[in-house]
Amino acid sequence: MGRASRPARRSGLVARLDLTADPQLSPVPNVVLSFTGVVAQGVVRLIYSLLIAANFGPAVLGDVNSLIALVMFAAMLWPTAVAIAASKYVALARGAGDDERVDAVATHLAWKIAITSAALAVATAIVAVLLLSASAVDTALSSLLVVTYSAYGYVRGVGYGAAQIARATVLDLVSSSIAILGLVAVLAAGYDALVLLPLAVGYGVYAACNWPRLGGAQLSEDVVREIRSFTAYGVLGVLAGTGLSQMAMLMARVALGASDAGQLAAALSLATPTAMLGSAIALVFSPALARLVGRGESATATHHTDLATRALNSVMVACFGVLILMSDELIVLLYPPGYEEAASLLPLLLAAGLLPSVATGVVAHLLVAHPGGQRIFAACNVAALVAAVTVSGCLLATLGGLWAVAIGYLVGGLLVGSLPLVIVWRREGFAWGEVIAKMAVGSALVSFGLCLERTTLTSTTEGLAVSAAFLALWLVACRRDLARAYPYLTRRGG
Repeated sequence: MGRASRPARRSGLVARLDLTADPQLSPVPNVVLSFTGVVAQGVVRLIYSLLIAANFGPAVLGDVNSLIALVMFAAMLWPTAVAIAASKYVALARGAGDDERVDAVATHLAWKIAITSAALAVATAIVAVLLLSASAVDTALSSLLVVTYSAYGYVRGVGYGAAQIARATVLDLVSSSIAILGLVAVLAAGYDALVLLPLAVGYGVYAACNWPRLGGAQLSEDVVREIRSFTAYGVLGVLAGTGLSQMAMLMARVALGASDAGQLAAALSLATPTAMLGSAIALVFSPALARLVGRGESATATHHTDLATRALNSVMVACFGVLILMSDELIVLLYPPGYEEAASLLPLLLAAGLLPSVATGVVAHLLVAHPGGQRIFAACNVAALVAAVTVSGCLLATLGGLWAVAIGYLVGGLLVGSLPLVIVWRREGFAWGEVIAKMAVGSALVSFGLCLERTTLTSTTEGLAVSAAFLALWLVACRRDLARAYPYLTRRGG
């Protein structure tokens, strides 16, 4: 059933989310809003790490972040893939102007989230006790966090699929503030065992305030089977790709102990936020592509993928490159003494996130515009995860230490980004030779600058000068790609 022309219903933040309201912003504000929301959630994880590191040290930091990694890993076993499916299929229905199908998709996936999150909460409790020797309180809070984080992911997926990004961003800021202030209150009151509670409450508040208005429409069996297949392959893809950092944390905790896991957690807490720019763009770009495909504008979707990849290469190499060059200063600035090994690991972990971030638009194109794209995405990520675990396992057995985990993580990250990039490049015949060459030159410049800083330069000022010089050279080299993407980024619609 097509959507009638009518004004969108207006509602407060605590009212049900209206999935049929029309988007009002152009892509630039949407990306900015999305990035703001993603960063707000990332800041929560970073502040968690900083406060726990400052109050308790590497061992407790390793324990807490290992529990959070377990929760995120559990969510990847179905709920995260459901959230991706919600974003895609709600956007496709919106693009086709079918409000009834929008409601049917959201209703169907809401039930899936409720059932799977409850089952995974029980499984998480069992694994937390057996693998991590978690206390009863930590176990209960981990299970609660699985439920609220899963609900958060679903609500976010349908909201972004319906292009209701401004509301989602406001609630990201609200829920993040609740989590941070809650953690401060818990620590100040001396309730150290409850450090996971504010995080669970923050996600729960987001889900409760942004739960969509559902009418109970039903999907046809064909669409249900299509969504089930998409979600099943999505589990493999998300688990193998996004799960790399969780795998690294759990491997370090089990094989090397809490203190070493704390060093890795500190480095990951600074490596992860940069990759969130790619996540923010994906949250906007993937539904936008789906709406184009839903309207039958596949050629336009392909053109936008080309422009997005060029812009992402320009922006991501700049962001990751500067942070790699300033990695020592970041650890010293944000963490207390005792985290020197985290500083040595940080460049490798940042390098691992570069290619997946550049490939954000490519992955969205693969999932939305290619028949069987989800299977290809899953196969690429499974190959990357197998390679990462194999490399880390072999190095742990022969050399030991955190470098073994970090090198495996780097190998996995490179494959997660490069495999879909090459596949879409060849299938669509994009003229990306120059783009890849620029990325290689930029990476070489960053490597040279890092070697210079660690062998020759002695002051922070000299390091900052190297970072500034790289950034200036890189942006000049990429000015044409950024100029080509600018008209799309400033046009109205989505």
